[in-house]
Amino acid sequence: MSGVNLSALTTALGALVTNGFNLATLQTNAGSKLTADMNNAIDWTSATQGWVQPIALLTVYARNLAGLAADFSTYLPDVVNASSESGRTSSLWTFIATINTTPRLSTTAFESWQTSMATCATNFATILTSTSNTDPALLSILSTLQKYNQLIPAAIQAAQVLDNYQTSVGEEVAGIMMWAAKPTVSGKDIPFLLKTFKYTSTSSYDSDNIILTNWTQTNWLAFQGTTS
Repeated sequence: MSGVNLSALTTALGALVTNGFNLATLQTNAGSKLTADMNNAIDWTSATQGWVQPIALLTVYARNLAGLAADFSTYLPDVVNASSESGRTSSLWTFIATINTTPRLSTTAFESWQTSMATCATNFATILTSTSNTDPALLSILSTLQKYNQLIPAAIQAAQVLDNYQTSVGEEVAGIMMWAAKPTVSGKDIPFLLKTFKYTSTSSYDSDNIILTNWTQTNWLAFQGTTS
């Protein structure tokens, strides 16, 4: 797989950070307009910083995937240069075991957060309705809370790119194993990835490792200075 693209994921997660920042600003600006009941209706820590844990978990997952890409690149010379079936497949079996023990994508943290934010929005809306409160500052808080109903599912969907990448790595290794496990092999049917590596000593997984590693170092706080 060449060039895993994480731009959509970055945008989706950045929107969550921005929304949290906007809520923190709206809370400050509303000041005394927020009654005790209103403040109790909203888990402000989760509303403004709930993105931290889900993104941290995705970062760990992406770091694991970067490790897979790096490992795959490390094993390619053995597969290409070995003169026996066992020599070609030994490293691949090791790598397959690594793939199989690498945890898959989990979106539980996102889903729990979405449920919490939906509850906060509902409770806050109930208070505004029961008190016939139409203050613009408070309505802005409500609408920004309600944005999570779209933003969090969008982030979950965008995160599938990581899970899809893990799947594609497994599929590519399986295809290479079919070739490597033959008693004798020839250059005529060598998989494209191996052919490229044979002549360039590099592969798309070198680039993937860099992309994934760089992504894990994203400064998410930088998105707090934007508005949505």
